Amino acid sequence: MIGVTAGFLLQAINLTVGYGSREIIRDVSLDLKPGQFTVLIGPNGSGKTTLLKALARLLPLRDGVVTLAGRTLGSYSQRELARSLAVLPQIRQTPALKVSTLISQGRYPHHRYFSSFTADDQKAIAEAMATCKVCRFANREMNTLSGGERQRVFLAMLLAQDAELMILDEPTTFLDIAQQLEVLDLLRSLSLQGKTILAVIHDVSLALRYADRILLLDGGCLVDNLPPDELITSGLLEKVYGVNLHRHAADGMVFTNFSVRKDTDA
Repeated sequence: MIGVTAGFLLQAINLTVGYGSREIIRDVSLDLKPGQFTVLIGPNGSGKTTLLKALARLLPLRDGVVTLAGRTLGSYSQRELARSLAVLPQIRQTPALKVSTLISQGRYPHHRYFSSFTADDQKAIAEAMATCKVCRFANREMNTLSGGERQRVFLAMLLAQDAELMILDEPTTFLDIAQQLEVLDLLRSLSLQGKTILAVIHDVSLALRYADRILLLDGGCLVDNLPPDELITSGLLEKVYGVNLHRHAADGMVFTNFSVRKDTDA
């Protein structure tokens, strides 16, 4: 495990980020503990993707600082950062590559240009493919796979990268419910194995079900950073999303649902 300062793998302090003259994220501070599955939620346009880009050094900061393992992001070389932090963006094209070829690209930060893959590289690739259950279509072209299969391949590429921190922007987008659960089960399993994961998840019910902690963003500001059970009872979800929250138990499980809040006449 790479070094951790004060129990936190990543810390962001007073971040302000924007595009051109437009300010999107304002004075946001947060921290991520090793092995924690943290989910970022918020209404459309609240700045979730912008915040992830800032935390991954894909967007310059107007103010504030981000540290990874006690070092500022700016102190890392690009290759060094890629060995510590892996990113899966929301919008990505399906490359015209074989599955095994794409996954092997995750190893590039770990060896020199034009060098051959080592035994350690091959082991990391094989383990990533096995973990994400993509071995059976290793020789297929990416464009022949279903959405859920492609998503598992991208996750395998991130795993092969062997970074302790994984940042994912809406990894369940465009997947059916079975595929969403499959991807989230995998991410949860990875966090239990020690990976630190920060993901944007559009479905709030699923976020509450899988996350260790929830970051709630609204209007570019961090409303709170709470465990799911505390967030559910805080009333913040109803306030931010303008909905009613309902919980019910069935077959030994607790489910969270939402309904549109209707104003009543006085």
